[in-house]
Amino acid sequence: MRNLAIDESRKKGTMGRRSDDVVNLPSGAPWAPRRWEQLGVEHVQQAVKACSPTLRSTFSMFYFEGLSLNRIAQRCRISPRTAATRVHRARKKIRAMLESRLPPEL
Repeated sequence: MRNLAIDESRKKGTMGRRSDDVVNLPSGAPWAPRRWEQLGVEHVQQAVKACSPTLRSTFSMFYFEGLSLNRIAQRCRISPRTAATRVHRARKKIRAMLESRLPPEL
């Protein structure tokens, strides 16, 4: 996997270049938390609880219990693709709820 990433980087000509999104802080500069780091566990828990029961259970099985999509599909008697769709929809909904609680960017 690592070799594939290196090959792709070489093909694109980005090997050894610095990314534009890297921020160099001068030494002694105060550390400022990123926007996402300002949210606590309670925010995530509230967002997960706000999902519908089917999305919440599928999301919990995938992320908290560590079950594969195939295992979730067997347990819920749905197809693996449906399980993947539910995880995606739950993730999308949770992200939207969390983004609404983020402080504005500076």
